Amino acid sequence: MNYMRAYYPIVFQDNAFYHLTTEGDEGYEFGDQFGLDLIARYSATNYVNLGMELNMIKTQKEEDHDGQYSRPTMSMVDNTDYTGLTSISLSPSIQYRIPDTTGSVELKYQHPVYQNVNGYQQVLDGRWLVTGSVAW
Repeated sequence: MNYMRAYYPIVFQDNAFYHLTTEGDEGYEFGDQFGLDLIARYSATNYVNLGMELNMIKTQKEEDHDGQYSRPTMSMVDNTDYTGLTSISLSPSIQYRIPDTTGSVELKYQHPVYQNVNGYQQVLDGRWLVTGSVAW
């Protein structure tokens, strides 16, 4: 689901998705995922947009229905009890719209403000994202 509303020079957008997983041929099932992005962009110039996003992702625990992949007594990596997370991030961004084209380039820094995981897992301290896009 995606919704956008413009009050120039400010544009608001929200994106939501749900990824439903099912058991695979070998009995393993990744956790369902839900994601939500709340975005505000300010058109600073004809070609530059400044943005701020609130990003949330929630994943459910994975399941090894047939017990073929999990070795919980030998490895934390193979223990499905240590899967699933909830993460919320703030993401400032700058977007450059390429003149006389439908293309753009965006630089975004995603900084986690809340993370909750099951058991012991590696989590993000922050990450830079560079995105290029063009509409046909």
